[in-house]
Amino acid sequence: MNEKWTARITTVGSSLIAFFSPVFILVYVMIALVLFDFITKISAIVKKQKGKSLKQKCYKIKSYLAKFTPIKALFYSIFIFLVYGIEIAVFGQSVYITNAFALMFYMVELYSIAENLDFCFGQNIFVNAVKKIRKLFENKVASVISDNNSTEEQP
Repeated sequence: MNEKWTARITTVGSSLIAFFSPVFILVYVMIALVLFDFITKISAIVKKQKGKSLKQKCYKIKSYLAKFTPIKALFYSIFIFLVYGIEIAVFGQSVYITNAFALMFYMVELYSIAENLDFCFGQNIFVNAVKKIRKLFENKVASVISDNNSTEEQP
C-alpha cells in the first residue's frame, strides 16, 4: 500500500514539473530579481543610517523586510504558474501571455532596485534609465498597435 502512494505522488510531482518546465526560467529570473531587491534595500537602509554603529544599523532592518521577500517571490511564482496553466488550458499552447505578465513583474522589481541603487549612490541615474527604457518599450508597443490598425483600415 505504501509503495502505491509513493508511486502516485512521484507521478503527480514529475507531471507537474514537466508541465511547468517551460516557465521555470521566468520564475528563476523573478526570484533573482527579488533577492537582488532585498540586498539593495538592505544596502539603502544601512546607507541611510550613516555614522551609527553596526548594532544600531541592524535594528533598522525590520523583520518584515526579511519575511516579505520570500512571500513576494512565492506569490510572484504562483501567479506565473497560474497564468501559464490558464494559458495552456484556454489556448492549448503558449501564446506568451505568461511572458507579458512576467515582464510586468520584472519592471516593478527593476524599478525598485533602481530606486534603492539611486539612494545608495545619491543620484537618479538608475531610475532615469529605467524610465527611459520603459518609455522606449511603450513607444514601440504603441507604434506596433498603430501600424496594425492602419493596415487593417486600408482596403
